Amino acid sequence: MRVSNLTLRNFKSFKEVSVPFRPFNVIIGPNASGKSNLVQAFQFLKDIFDHGLENAISLQGGWEFLRNMAADPNEPVVISVEFESSERERLLEGVLVSRDFLEGVLASPRFFGKPDIIKYQIELKSQGIDQRIEISREELAQKLQLINMSATEPLGIVAEGNAILSRNGDISIFIPDSSIEKHFDETLIFISNRIPLQPDVPLITTPTLNMLVGGLRSLADKISTYDFDPRLPMRGTPITRRADLDGDGGNLAIVLNDILRDEEKKRKFHNLIRDLLPHVKEASVERFADNSQLVALRESYMPERYIPAPFLSVGTIRLTATLVALAFEGNDLTILEEPDQNVHPRIISGLAELMKDVSRNSQVIITTHNPEFVRYAGIESLILIHRDKEGFSQVSRPADSEILKSFLSEEI
Repeated sequence: MRVSNLTLRNFKSFKEVSVPFRPFNVIIGPNASGKSNLVQAFQFLKDIFDHGLENAISLQGGWEFLRNMAADPNEPVVISVEFESSERERLLEGVLVSRDFLEGVLASPRFFGKPDIIKYQIELKSQGIDQRIEISREELAQKLQLINMSATEPLGIVAEGNAILSRNGDISIFIPDSSIEKHFDETLIFISNRIPLQPDVPLITTPTLNMLVGGLRSLADKISTYDFDPRLPMRGTPITRRADLDGDGGNLAIVLNDILRDEEKKRKFHNLIRDLLPHVKEASVERFADNSQLVALRESYMPERYIPAPFLSVGTIRLTATLVALAFEGNDLTILEEPDQNVHPRIISGLAELMKDVSRNSQVIITTHNPEFVRYAGIESLILIHRDKEGFSQVSRPADSEILKSFLSEEI
């Protein structure tokens, strides 16, 4: 599953932008141009799934920092994201059946809906004297291939169309082939076609709709944003921390320990880190009397002993966390904030190649100020963000842009 496009309106520093994404994406731009704001849109959607809308807004600093301060207060904040899915990924699983089939009249064929592209859009507005935040519009849409599953007819695709699940609970099926569409005049997909929703509860977090949005839920689970603080892994990590890598990398020792206990993963990790840091011979995790854990590396400069994290370089710690995030967390989308900080220019080319390699199977988005990384990433991967005269963030894919030439010469 890959993100193909992100549209933002009145979100943080953006007035209105539409950003196409590729497998490997490198976001560049001056300080305060809006790079982090762009990736925060993904984190905000993930937080809605994980913590609910109210908490997601609070994690962004509240409504006043979520919406664009210069925008018309009567205009909604809009986030719309499109995903491309493979045939194996069924985000809207279920049997699409006509009403007469549900009533026991087997006059119509049954169909499986196989999704191709999904789009999710949410619009938020403040309402009333108390300025409460409500969802003014929400929609989940995707293209479908309808596959005939009737026992009396050959298996195969009989039509293509669209399915739209809207905020009021309606499910609309649009099929150009009128001979097929007539079977779906009052389509139900395992649930009634009207579902009551609270004004501040997204349909994507409504338990009744799990059959329809459960796949989107699993997709959100596979989007991770990382902004590593190398100082945190330099401290002892309690063994009670979570097993997935934290966004700040604070539990790196816990995650690395699990990797090193699996022989195949251990071999893969050592191969990757030696490619980037040839002086690293072996990694280990030390455990102390208070049950805390600490990353340690054995280097060619001192091969007789492991060096614990507090005595390793900041760049080495950051690269170790980056390798774990890219190669071992199983994300469909990995977002990394300036992963090349404190990294020597000689290593940048290898890091860029690793990310390109990872992006063949899962999507990668990074932000950077590093001209060396820009050079090795390739112009086709670049997304340029800059502020216009009104102070709004603008986005472009600048493969042949004069703006990029000026930016590279003046800003980086």
